Amino acid sequence: MLQEVLLALHLKRHSWQPGAPVRPWVHAIARYKLIDACRRRGAAIHVPIEPFAESLEETRLAPPLAGRDAERLLAQIDPRAAALVRAVTLEGESAEAAGAGLGLSAGAARVALHRALRRLGEIVERKKRDQSARYGGADRRARAGAGAGAAAAGGLLGLIAAALALGMGAVLGVLGLRLDLGAALAVPLTAAKTLLPLGLAALALPLLRRSTRPEGRAPLWPFLAPAALAAALFGARALALAPAARPVELMGGTAAACLLSITLISAGPLGAGLWALRRGASTRPARTGALLGLAVGALATVGYSLHCTEDSPMFYVTWYGLAIALMTALGALAGVRLLRW
Repeated sequence: MLQEVLLALHLKRHSWQPGAPVRPWVHAIARYKLIDACRRRGAAIHVPIEPFAESLEETRLAPPLAGRDAERLLAQIDPRAAALVRAVTLEGESAEAAGAGLGLSAGAARVALHRALRRLGEIVERKKRDQSARYGGADRRARAGAGAGAAAAGGLLGLIAAALALGMGAVLGVLGLRLDLGAALAVPLTAAKTLLPLGLAALALPLLRRSTRPEGRAPLWPFLAPAALAAALFGARALALAPAARPVELMGGTAAACLLSITLISAGPLGAGLWALRRGASTRPARTGALLGLAVGALATVGYSLHCTEDSPMFYVTWYGLAIALMTALGALAGVRLLRW
């Protein structure tokens, strides 16, 4: 466990911000690795044995190295030499006695033992060199990450912006902007369908950036305000309509096109953002992925709203909200799988 924490600190050191306290950063990484270890271990019941320890049958366990590491090493040399080494070093026999059991003279047994031990030493040295090369590569990646850490947030926003521009350009190039866009945006209820998702994105992006650091906090309570405002708009419009007219405004005429268009615009930015976030060190991958999905879904909704002619709060709160919620859920699911480290 300690080795995993130390290695994580080394590999994710670029996520620490110079000038920030080190202790919360170290604590967050250690907590994340401890939770991962507990998940892998699973639930276990521990029963104290002191009250009946004397009645338990004594079990003699072989030393851990004899049963694991030593056997792995011995499996890489000749079986006869492995048997000789095992008898002498693990079982405590003399070279002459072990050699006699294998049909070797005393001199031949000592020579064979010397060669086997030298061969094992070469294997161990080769493994050390391989580990050094592997950790050296990790160190180079960490140094590269440290150099890129300051630009990580800008790179993430740049990728999302580029992918959004491509998605919006493709979709709006086919659908086009609404003809009365200027006049529509002058109406508060109509402008709200653009401003509400824009506000969601403005809240989600800073929280997303913060969640990529181990010690970063990304609370969800700031989203209560836009959610309450959207619910108020929906409720006020529903109360102003006759009961028979409510289903008509709720469904509108472009609900399917709305969901499909926002999903298509969001797909590219979501994938690009997940790829960029893999260089971060989020200790809550699901929340980080959800914030990414929320941000790109909200920005895609802003773009689609410039085309949409459905101006009823009952329509855009329902269907825009459903599209954003769908991208948030997809981001959370993808985050669990792709943002773990």
